[in-house]
Amino acid sequence: MNASASAVEVQGASFIPDEQRSGRPRDLFFMFLSANVTQLYVVISATIMLFGLEVWQAVVVILLSNTLMFLMGWFATLGAAGGVPTSIITRAIFGLRGNRIFGAGVVVVLSAMVTTVNLVIGTQGGLVIAERLGIAQGPATTAVVCGLIVLTSVGLAIYGYNMMVRTSGVLTIIIAAAFVLLAFFVVQKVDLAAFVPVPTDQPVIGFIIALTLCIAMPLSWGSAADFARQIPSTARRTPIVLAVGLGGMIPLVGLELIGVLAATATDMTDPIAGLVGLVPDWFGTVLVVVIVIGSIMNTVMTIYGGSFGIQAAGVPVNRVTAVIALGLTAAAATVYVLFLADDFLGILQLGLTCLGSIAAPLTAILLIDSIRRRGRYDGRALSVTSPDSPFWYRGGFRISGIVALLVGSVIALLSLNGASYQGPISRWLGGVDMSILFGGLVTAVLFVILSRVLDRPALTSADLPILSTERTMP
Repeated sequence: MNASASAVEVQGASFIPDEQRSGRPRDLFFMFLSANVTQLYVVISATIMLFGLEVWQAVVVILLSNTLMFLMGWFATLGAAGGVPTSIITRAIFGLRGNRIFGAGVVVVLSAMVTTVNLVIGTQGGLVIAERLGIAQGPATTAVVCGLIVLTSVGLAIYGYNMMVRTSGVLTIIIAAAFVLLAFFVVQKVDLAAFVPVPTDQPVIGFIIALTLCIAMPLSWGSAADFARQIPSTARRTPIVLAVGLGGMIPLVGLELIGVLAATATDMTDPIAGLVGLVPDWFGTVLVVVIVIGSIMNTVMTIYGGSFGIQAAGVPVNRVTAVIALGLTAAAATVYVLFLADDFLGILQLGLTCLGSIAAPLTAILLIDSIRRRGRYDGRALSVTSPDSPFWYRGGFRISGIVALLVGSVIALLSLNGASYQGPISRWLGGVDMSILFGGLVTAVLFVILSRVLDRPALTSADLPILSTERTMP
């Protein structure tokens, strides 16, 4: 879609023809890199050290979990192939009517959760900046800072894709420089020999819970197709996968490793204060500003993608109205966390584990369906909403996808071990959090079996790969 960064994007969740697409794979690299520089990842790395991990174990957890960004890159190729966002692609999995709840509806819930976390993180960073400027701290200051973060995020999301591309390209240079300086200052203060892990008598359980927390963030980018549908369908898949994978993994791994190293040198109960205490005073302010900007960019992308979910769920609003609605919903949740919640880290841990438990089944089912279709989704066919649509299935519902998602999600929640909730399966396993693994695995296996048994003959596995009549990506 050829438009300047200063023009409000009017394109909603509908199909974008090739001739209207102006995106490039490399745009995704800068977009994902700038959006993943957020204090949240430092908070996560500080949190996983509370489970008694050695430094090398934390490094393994970080590297293993964040390789999932390349899977998100695969999901991005689906947007380029079909020209529609994730919440429309999932019509192929749940049916036109079923998708309103189980596809688009879940996307909206996940978007609201991630947006809330980012707004809280951004507000906390903004308060540090306000304090350094000599502004008195208090409820009024918190409300003003939160309001500014919300207004900025929603405003940029309203302008849309071209604004994100233009902004992220500029920010990447600033972020890269800040990364190098931060690593330089932190490494000088690290004393691995003197580091003593938090005592624990359940190291394996701690490792698995830490892995679950870290996996939740890459999984939150399962709607990567939302940002790649502006790329022509003739584009090669590999550059798209690499752009998203590396663009997301570099800051994720970098910030989480820095957080782990910082935890060996200082108290990271307050991650921003901990990091700022390890760097020169002048750079501390710069660092917080960069982190706040990254949190805003993450929020912008999340709200942008979530707005398509609202439209795909059947709510009769345009994209701008959907952006505002999602932003206000997340803002209300943010106010609760900032002013009424007692244990932020506890809420964060439970929120991330719940996010992973919800995202894992949806990710698993999207992966299976996209593999069976060889990454081909016909955007025009997916946009047909009448009973003549090939994705109508039975009364607008694809039972195999819906049942698989529901069962997998229940299993995930029963296997969860959060700060204030532990499922019976987790208790039976001695406290191990297997929510993401069990939820994803059960969903995938059940979907494969049920789709062969319940789907109408025209949509069996033999026919799935050739549903698309559009040009496909090489």
